[in-house]
Amino acid sequence: MKFIVIFGPPAVGKMTVGHELAKLTGLKLFHNHMTIDLVLNFFEFGDPQFHRLVSGFRARVFEEVAGSELPGLIFTYAWALDLASDKAFIDQSCDIFRQRGAEIYFVELEADLGERLKRNSSAFRLSQKVPKRDVERSKQLLLSDEENHRMNSNGDFFYQENYLKLENTNLSADEAAQKIVETFGLPTTEKPIQQYLTQPPAYHEYDPQAPVVAQRLINAITSVDPRLRVEHVGSSSVPGCGGKGYLDLMIIYPSGQLDSAKSALHKLGFQRQQGRDPFPEERPMRVGSVEHGGRRYPIHAHVIASDSAEVEVMLGFRDVLRADTALVKAYQEEKRAILKQGVLDGVDYAEKKSKFVEATLANQREGK
Repeated sequence: MKFIVIFGPPAVGKMTVGHELAKLTGLKLFHNHMTIDLVLNFFEFGDPQFHRLVSGFRARVFEEVAGSELPGLIFTYAWALDLASDKAFIDQSCDIFRQRGAEIYFVELEADLGERLKRNSSAFRLSQKVPKRDVERSKQLLLSDEENHRMNSNGDFFYQENYLKLENTNLSADEAAQKIVETFGLPTTEKPIQQYLTQPPAYHEYDPQAPVVAQRLINAITSVDPRLRVEHVGSSSVPGCGGKGYLDLMIIYPSGQLDSAKSALHKLGFQRQQGRDPFPEERPMRVGSVEHGGRRYPIHAHVIASDSAEVEVMLGFRDVLRADTALVKAYQEEKRAILKQGVLDGVDYAEKKSKFVEATLANQREGK
């Protein structure tokens, strides 16, 4: 359970960022005007009844969510940091979640006054907050808060754990939401693995970003199922070794856990291998792609049991290459030679290349 409080001055973008964050994480958004606008149908802002009802409704929603199976809640609030009553309300709200074991996060948004005045009349804001449709009155309330209250901290926010301050004058709402996800490591509903793109074999020079992307994938896979061991193999795992431009991963699962390994990869968006002669489902390969630094990296994920001899074969060939630059050069020349023969089918390419791999491993066993 996660309780995320997004706060900042009026029209800074709390609701809009919260809306994008909800789309990314699957958490529900409870913006402050959901209760304010309801109660304004009966009582004026400032009436004792208004404050009792707004506070009461919010507390009941918090209590029900905190005790539910929902993964958490995003709450937005125009927090006057100089008012003890505002801090007391936030503390009480957080305690409701904290008592249920929830993690609490604070996100402070700050933007230039000129930008906030523009956002004050944005179409999305006016569609979601009925009182704000009186734009001139809304503007005067915004300026009043600016003059009379402290709506942003200055390096002295009350709580520093799980706290992020974002200057979002020039950030779009989705960019701000993405920064929140990345800073706190929040799980997302979006699958990080994209559609696999089939491409004919071609030689690509070594990409020093490949290990970075591979580590990112390893982290993603093991976060879904920590029982899996993931190794970066293939040419892209060997410094200085060019190849087809694919990222090869070996997904090593404990004996009897093949279905769990397949499920973990599926959750991330990996797809079944298509085309000629796919690997059997008893020893499957999953495919996909991921973007990094403006480039799309195709992925081959080999799913192999921990007690399979293939594990040592793949790791052995990788480690031999890593230790021998002359062998790396010979391997690259072999791959270029295969491609010069006009081989355009991935399966044919792999079969021809396998002779070099087998010979290398045989030499290693013989101590040559």
